[in-house]
Amino acid sequence: MKKAIFRTCDKQSTYEALRDAPDYVDAQNKNRLSLGNLGLLQAGLAQYGEALKRYGPAIASYDEVLARHEEAVKIYCQAITSFDEGLRRAPDYVYAHNNKGLALQSLGILLAALSKHEEALESYSKAVAAFSRSLKIAPLQTTIRELLEELQRKLDDGGKTRP
Repeated sequence: MKKAIFRTCDKQSTYEALRDAPDYVDAQNKNRLSLGNLGLLQAGLAQYGEALKRYGPAIASYDEVLARHEEAVKIYCQAITSFDEGLRRAPDYVYAHNNKGLALQSLGILLAALSKHEEALESYSKAVAAFSRSLKIAPLQTTIRELLEELQRKLDDGGKTRP
């Protein structure tokens, strides 16, 4: 009879084997494992639904933050454009060069945070140019000299260090 049950287990599902031989221990164990796995699957699916409920707001929050970052990029670009317009009228105005450099540096930090590394490096390079121009006009500005040196180090190591 056991050989018949083994053959039955080979050919039929565990459920059918239990129907044919309700006292067969191996089939009962397989049935318990199957039910346990089904329970885990159902629990996992229940948690999956809960996870989706939590991921939805997290994704929405991420999208909101990303939109704010993109808005910040636009604002920095507008500020830089304003400084450029002011510098066309007064090309030796030191504070406009300084502020343009600071805006470009901040834009670079933001772009790096958004994983736009090439654009960040370009922004850092433009900040270096703005600070360099400022130092040519007013060479005793130590704060700008320090910012310039920091940015230059950042450019030298490919933008890996934070200014």
